[in-house]
Amino acid sequence: MRVVRDPIHGEVLVPDWMADMVECEQKNRGFGIDEADRRAFSRIHDASPPSANVKVVGAPMAKTVGATTTKGTGWQDAVPLSSPSGVDICDRLMDAQDARDKQQRIAEAFVKREKKG
Repeated sequence: MRVVRDPIHGEVLVPDWMADMVECEQKNRGFGIDEADRRAFSRIHDASPPSANVKVVGAPMAKTVGATTTKGTGWQDAVPLSSPSGVDICDRLMDAQDARDKQQRIAEAFVKREKKG
């Protein structure tokens, strides 16, 4: 462990491998990534305005035949809520099974009553 002087945090106790990186970064401050970022930023913002031959590329605005063009809001039209397809078939199957179960319970109750009486 070594003590490293950090401009933000003051003296900091760090492992040896980290101390080497911190010292290297402090020695090269301003010549590494920071400098590359500064150069890229100045190239972008100091550039002259685009020439007349620049063409804007993008998707064309959708048009419906016979309708006026309006600016969209980005929202889709609401879809009304409904039961998923096939639910009516499942309902009929369950109703049929319920009827069979009811018939079976009635028959079992009748047999049980016959045995008692």
